[in-house]
Amino acid sequence: MGDLGGPYDAVVIGSGMSGLVAANLLAMHDRRVLVLEQHHHFGGYLQNFMLHRTPFDSGCHYVGGMGEGQVFDRYLRYLGVRDALSVERLDEDGFDVLDYPDWSFAIPMGYARLEARLVERFPHEAAGIRRFLAEVRQEVLQFPMYTLAAAEDPMGRSLDPDRTVADVLDACGLRDLRVREILSAYRALYFVPTHEASFAMHAFVFDSFVQGAYAFHGGGNAVMKALVARLRAQGGVARRRVRVTAVDVDDHRRVRGVHTADGAYVEAPLVIAAIDPKVAVSLLPDHAVRPAYRHRVERLRPGIGGLGAYLRVDADLSRLRGTNHFLQPSREGEDPLFSQAWLEAGTPPPVFVTATSTREPGWRGPHTVVVLSGMRADAFARWADTRTGARGADYEALKAELGARMLAPVRALIPELDTHLVTADFSTPLTHRDYTLNGGGAIYGIHHDMRQSAGRGVSWRTRVQGFLLSGHSVLYPGLIGAMISAFYSCGEVLGLRQLFEEVRAA
Repeated sequence: MGDLGGPYDAVVIGSGMSGLVAANLLAMHDRRVLVLEQHHHFGGYLQNFMLHRTPFDSGCHYVGGMGEGQVFDRYLRYLGVRDALSVERLDEDGFDVLDYPDWSFAIPMGYARLEARLVERFPHEAAGIRRFLAEVRQEVLQFPMYTLAAAEDPMGRSLDPDRTVADVLDACGLRDLRVREILSAYRALYFVPTHEASFAMHAFVFDSFVQGAYAFHGGGNAVMKALVARLRAQGGVARRRVRVTAVDVDDHRRVRGVHTADGAYVEAPLVIAAIDPKVAVSLLPDHAVRPAYRHRVERLRPGIGGLGAYLRVDADLSRLRGTNHFLQPSREGEDPLFSQAWLEAGTPPPVFVTATSTREPGWRGPHTVVVLSGMRADAFARWADTRTGARGADYEALKAELGARMLAPVRALIPELDTHLVTADFSTPLTHRDYTLNGGGAIYGIHHDMRQSAGRGVSWRTRVQGFLLSGHSVLYPGLIGAMISAFYSCGEVLGLRQLFEEVRAA
């Protein structure tokens, strides 16, 4: 492991988007920072992983708001990493395609283009469509840390969601199921049904992609490398394969440092835990927090876990370069993504399909295709106490059977799978749990319903002086949500107003 050094002004546990942004913010403001990552790669869901000597994206398949002057672009410029990143704009005329058995719809960039296409296709819902899009644009104005518009309170109403997505769809008088499906399609990017998801969360996810959808050349790995390099250039330290086992807290509930699995002790008066809140709170001694708080965090409902297929296809897939596809079974009754009825029925699940290698300049070899769906970890309960690579033949058989079901609808989109599929590997919620320590293998953290999202389930603040939480379970999911949560956490130390104005001025 080597000497971790110290003392530090702050220790950040976890090196996903939130952890790396938090560490950079502190380093930018002259704090000596140490990032500790338990995995052998930095990045969390930013990182790429290798299969058959081929890189695959783990979570950062595309992003919104990366056009010049848009929200993500502005934040990355402030952090000093934007110029180190190369991006590709996806197809303006249809970057996300929703494919149902008997209809499809390509989502274009820009509100004017989206409204025109929707109204032309569904003229009987024109008034409701216009109202819904206006509601989205109005809602994001309540979130100054997202819009970066001048505001007295940088938080605005981002922590006070009061409507679900279904509430707004109903209020707009939208009855055509196809229109409701299109306008709520991005529930698949946070895994919460419309009657539970806050409209505030949905609006900022929706808005960021309609502004402009992009892919990073090199995937999320490029973002991770840029943030780690920037941190080190500012004097910060980042170490892998170091698992924090306890946070040292004195009798006055003040942080003193952290203990690691290798027996090291690192002194620091500030610890930001950018990890699953349940894991974070488990690191605290009994006297540090009240039993009621510990119990509340332990009872947080985890989000839906990830089910993935990672394919290498030796064929020309350039037609998929600018688009992603959401392949949906027929919508009759409850949303299959959340009912999990497909498990019992033996049918394919809804899946997201992206061919990320088609966007990589100079790519050589078979193309990579990532297929993702959501699945609760309950189906794998019998293997809950096992680790990746040691779960036995029954687990591998179930994984292969689920993988085959995932690929069934993909074969219509990519018929080359029948003759040019080189390799196919699959992941389950347990895979995600082992690599990220997220409860239930949840790829978006806790279940972001109205009761738990936007800091309602767990705040970044705690009663322990010098112990803060961060990450996609604390505010909203996704790269932008995780990034802004780091600003909220660091704002407790550096002043959120100061950080807000610095980003706006950058």
